[in-house]
Amino acid sequence: MAKKPAKPASLEKRYQDILRAQTITEDSPGTILKDFETLLDFIGPDGVEAGGKYHFLPLKLLPELNRRLSKQIELDLKRPQQKSYPYIHGLYLLLRASGLVVIQQRDNKIYLLLDEQGLASWHSLNPTERYFTLLESWIVRGNPSILGERGFDSSGGIQNWSRFFQRFEGQSLQVAGNRRAEFSLNYTPTLCTLALLEMFGFVKVRDAKPKPGGGWRVDRVERTEFGDAMRDLLFKQGLIFDLMFAELEEEATITLRNELTPFFPEWRNNLVLSEPKRLTGVYIFKVSLASSVWARIAIPSDDLMYSLSAAILDAYDFDFEHLYCFTYTDRYGIRENVNHPYMDEP
Repeated sequence: MAKKPAKPASLEKRYQDILRAQTITEDSPGTILKDFETLLDFIGPDGVEAGGKYHFLPLKLLPELNRRLSKQIELDLKRPQQKSYPYIHGLYLLLRASGLVVIQQRDNKIYLLLDEQGLASWHSLNPTERYFTLLESWIVRGNPSILGERGFDSSGGIQNWSRFFQRFEGQSLQVAGNRRAEFSLNYTPTLCTLALLEMFGFVKVRDAKPKPGGGWRVDRVERTEFGDAMRDLLFKQGLIFDLMFAELEEEATITLRNELTPFFPEWRNNLVLSEPKRLTGVYIFKVSLASSVWARIAIPSDDLMYSLSAAILDAYDFDFEHLYCFTYTDRYGIRENVNHPYMDEP
C-alpha cells in the first residue's frame, strides 16, 4: 500500500513561508521555463535529425542553441559533444522525460519530433503547472539511461542534490581553485544535474574561465532559500523516494501535486500526451548472432514475446534451456526489460 502524503505542517514554518511567497514565472525562481521553451522552438514543427545511439541533438546545432539560452557557457573544446553543454544536456533530459518529443524514422534517418497533442497541452498550462510538470518529470522519469548513463547515481540524477549540499560550508561552495571540489563536481551531483538545479532556481552558479582545451568550469555555487525549502520538502520528508518508486506500487497515490497544492494552488492541471499508436499486422525482425550470421523472423502483432523467443531459438537450432529477457527503449528514452514470467524480476 502506498504511503500517505506527508503533511505540509511537517515542514519548518520558514520553509512554508518561502514556498507560499514564491511566484512561478518564465524566469523565476530560475530560467527553466524560458530555456525549455527555447528548446521547443529550436526543434520546431519540422523536428531535427537525431544523432547517435541515444538520439541526441545534432552536434552542429549545439553552439547556436547554447547562444540562445539564458546562460551561454564558454568552452575551449575542439569537438564538444552534447554533454559538453550541461544546460543543453539537462534540457534534453527533461524533454525526453516529459514525453513531449517522439522518435520517428523518415527516409532512413531518425528525427526528434514534438508530440502535437502534448505540445498543445503544454501551452494550455500556466507557468506553475509547467514548472512542476518538468520537476516531476525529472524526479519520476529522469533516468540516466536517457543520457546513455548507467545507474541512478549517474548523470542527471536529482537524488545527488541532497548529498551535494552536504559539502557546502554555509550557503556557498567555492569550486575553482579547489581541486577536490572541481573533480568531484563531475560525479556528484554531475555538471548536468548542477545545470538543472540552477535552471530550477535551487542554486546560483558563478562561472570561471575554462582552462585551455577544457569545458565548462564552475567558480562558485550558492544555495537559494527556495532551493533549501524544496530540498527539505523532497528529501527530509522522504517525498522524493516515494515519488521515484510510486509507480512500482499497485495503488500509488503519492504525487508531487498532492504535496505542493497547499503552497501553489495554481497547479490545477497536468500535461496530457497523445496515446501511442498500436500498429497491427506482422512484425519482421532481423535477428543476428554476429555481423555475418542473421535471420529474418516474422511474428503476428498479437502474439506473445514467448513466441518470438521460441522462433529465434528455432531459427538457430538452439534448445530452450534458459529464460529470456528483451530490452527496449520506451517513449521517454528509458531502457526497459520484458522478462520471462519465471524470472525473479517482474
